[in-house]
Amino acid sequence: MDLHQEMKAQEAGCWRIIEAKDNLIRDFQAELKAKDEQYVKALRQGVQDLDQLQDTMATNASRQRLLFEQELEGIETTFENERTELVEGCRKDFDDLFERSYQANMRHKASREKRIDTNQSRLVILQVSFDLHSTC
Repeated sequence: MDLHQEMKAQEAGCWRIIEAKDNLIRDFQAELKAKDEQYVKALRQGVQDLDQLQDTMATNASRQRLLFEQELEGIETTFENERTELVEGCRKDFDDLFERSYQANMRHKASREKRIDTNQSRLVILQVSFDLHSTC
């Protein structure tokens, strides 16, 4: 019976080892399942974080575009105002130069007409004088 008891003891020891191994397998499987769930949760959180980041970036891009559009409108308005001022300044300068030229031409014309009148008067006097001398 000694052999039989030793075999029974060895069988009981094997069953304990098998049970311990089965417990370890269940523990590892439970831990693996928990890690898988943790990994899936982390992936879902990552997807949510990426979606939130994408939304934030889209909002920032829209806001930045609006700011650029407003800045561009300001630049265009300033450009148009400066252009208008320059055109008006050039037009005023042109008008002033044209008026000065016109006034100079009018003075020159008046002077020329005066010289013509004076010369015509002299010519008439010379003709009268010539006629007087010729008839004498």
